[in-house]
Amino acid sequence: MEAMAADVFMLADYRLPWWILAPVMRAPGEPLPVVHHTGVLVSGTDIVEARLLVLRHNFLQTYPPSRWKRIWVARRKGLSAEQRQVIARAAMDLVGQIYGIPRLLAHGIDDIIFGHRRIIRKPTLGLHICSSLVAWAYEQAGFDFGVPSWAADPDDIWDYIMENPATRTQWDIIARY
Repeated sequence: MEAMAADVFMLADYRLPWWILAPVMRAPGEPLPVVHHTGVLVSGTDIVEARLLVLRHNFLQTYPPSRWKRIWVARRKGLSAEQRQVIARAAMDLVGQIYGIPRLLAHGIDDIIFGHRRIIRKPTLGLHICSSLVAWAYEQAGFDFGVPSWAADPDDIWDYIMENPATRTQWDIIARY
């Protein structure tokens, strides 16, 4: 895999208890989400992702193909070198922030109580979860994933890249394992 800055990483790992969050990561009537975690590559080897902290680390050391079963890396077609750098810099600027637990709780409340409407989720919650980090970094270069960056969840990013016929042609899947 020849990864580049601004490539989007998506993970479905059934060893994690993601199924607990799955019902709140989808709109009513939508199938269960395929992925539950996202990140953005900031170079050919490094990824920025939100865990307990927003971290930058080596992608293939953390996610070696021999260990992980369901990973996709997508590349937006037509990004200029400058746009790639804007996205990478935006993601790197978040490194060191703590994970956005208030944002994650707001997603859950909105999804469980308000049927996936954005009532509690607000842009003022500040801290990022994995998907809002990716969406915010792309927003800095003028792109979105079909939802406001502060409201994005991993399923929104998956749907925009993989499932939406209007936007699917804007992306190449450069790795899948």
